[in-house]
Amino acid sequence: MCGVLIVAVGEQSQSIARQNVRARSGITKTWKRRSGQPIELPGSIAKRDEWIYVYGQEDEPIVLDKFSPVLHLIQEVRDEAHRFAVTFHRTRRNASRLQSELDQIPGIGEKTTAKLLKHFGSLERVRQAPDEELVRVAGRAAAQKIRTGLADGSRPALPMKIP
Repeated sequence: MCGVLIVAVGEQSQSIARQNVRARSGITKTWKRRSGQPIELPGSIAKRDEWIYVYGQEDEPIVLDKFSPVLHLIQEVRDEAHRFAVTFHRTRRNASRLQSELDQIPGIGEKTTAKLLKHFGSLERVRQAPDEELVRVAGRAAAQKIRTGLADGSRPALPMKIP
């Protein structure tokens, strides 16, 4: 039999997510406390006290010894989940900042901005793109608006040499 470990990090706001995971996965009571009471999964770990809270038994946290290898594993999983989430949100925030300059160009909408960033990868590459490629990706009218809007002196804004 294969073991499953589901760790949800966060406060009580995560309880709905834990309930949904539990309902979809069909996880039932699998472990028992020393007292014989079953432990339901999934659960979460409180960062301040390092207590483990189990869904349905929030009033009875599991307190492991601070030198316990099990506690250290759970802490590492929690810390990795936090690192992953923080990295994801920073990346998303930075991507939105890149889009803002293109979004400020009159006549260039969200879809065109997303298409340009997906194709070129960055605002700097949009700036450096040859006129023909910019026209191919965004269209002639949009390409002219982009050149005008992003003109920084390194490339002439108008006229474009479009075949």
